[in-house]
Amino acid sequence: MAQDFHAAFGLGTDDRHIATVDADGVALAAIQGLNQKLETRMQKAAAQRRRLETELKQKDAQIARLEREVAELKALVRKLVK
Repeated sequence: MAQDFHAAFGLGTDDRHIATVDADGVALAAIQGLNQKLETRMQKAAAQRRRLETELKQKDAQIARLEREVAELKALVRKLVK
């Protein structure tokens, strides 16, 4: 395991021992990297949510407009039928 650690990270004085300081540093770097990935994904998700909320508002307005137009057309048809 120490050999793999040394080969992967190039830390330590030899490839037969792992100093706790080296392992802790690698763990911290991994945590920081994962946190950065999480932050990036959260920002992308928030941006997508804002886009979808805007699109939903536009669709709601379009539906309301179409419902008004349908009501107007129904009223005209009723007048023509009488």
